Amino acid sequence: MTTATTMISPSIARIRALQPAHRLLKADRIAHMNGRYIGLKRDESLAYDLDAQETSIAVSEIGKFSRPDKRRIIAVLGESGAGKTTALFEHINQRPAMLPYVDDDGNEFDPVLSFTNPSPNTPLLFVLEGLHALKFPIRKKMQENEAWQVFRSALKARRVHWVFVDEAQHAIDTANVIEITKIANAFKNLVQMPDWPVRLILAGVEPLGSFLTIKQLTNRHTVVHFEKMKDAVGIATIQHAAKTIITEHASLKTALHDDPEFVHRLAHAGEHDFGTVTQIIRAATENAIWDDDVVVTDEHFKKAYSHFSGCGPLDNIFSVAHWSEITPRLAKLREADRLWQKEHPRHAKVLGL
Repeated sequence: MTTATTMISPSIARIRALQPAHRLLKADRIAHMNGRYIGLKRDESLAYDLDAQETSIAVSEIGKFSRPDKRRIIAVLGESGAGKTTALFEHINQRPAMLPYVDDDGNEFDPVLSFTNPSPNTPLLFVLEGLHALKFPIRKKMQENEAWQVFRSALKARRVHWVFVDEAQHAIDTANVIEITKIANAFKNLVQMPDWPVRLILAGVEPLGSFLTIKQLTNRHTVVHFEKMKDAVGIATIQHAAKTIITEHASLKTALHDDPEFVHRLAHAGEHDFGTVTQIIRAATENAIWDDDVVVTDEHFKKAYSHFSGCGPLDNIFSVAHWSEITPRLAKLREADRLWQKEHPRHAKVLGL
């Protein structure tokens, strides 16, 4: 996994040098705001599970009677926009044991291999994607069993102890029963390699949760749910996020977080997913920074949501009276889209329209 660094490549330095000073100053300010993280209660569970993985690796060679916990897989489950990937990278970047290092011989190693699982997928395509992420040269067409053997050997050679797979549901959402069983067995074998401790971190949506109920994996994983922010605690969390991002991270002013209706509009606009909600808050705050405004208002949110969702003036959740009746993910649709849906009802049903 590549972490943030203060080094700037020559090509990026050239582009920075071509920017007007006032624009670059604002861009850096926005980047600083976007780089801040808001921890939630769920982060405590995630930190606990990562602690357990880290210590289980640390004691993996302590005597033949050492038997680390079988739960060597962390699954972070939540809908798209819940903030799963952001949270995982934040936690990984805060852990020295999971950061790249240089050994005594001057060789650099990264203990975390991360990649996004492609779709469609099969057990073979999954492991080939892992080898590609390792930058491992593949000079011939390999059979599935051979590829997994090479992958396990490569993890040891590259001193990788964690494999983080984003969009992990793609490993099984188009697979048949045989392929699902194969990938479950492959995951099990990966985390119980006798000569090299490896831990899995999986992030995704359904059917990942259903996949983990398979007998081979059911006692080998822990789960952290990233739930929607719908109850009173969730709404209060969104209120806190709006205040924190605008007043602390961006050093601007606002009173919007004290308006209950605004907070509910914001929650609805982000479909109650914390990651999406924070994106909208940051987009609105970014508008204020570009406009040289010191106070973030609902006008900034109207503009941000219009760009964010592609909605028309009559479907902007931050400006219309019927905001609670609007389905955010459909806000971008126009008359031509609705006509297409009528002409292709089966396709529309598959798309959930």
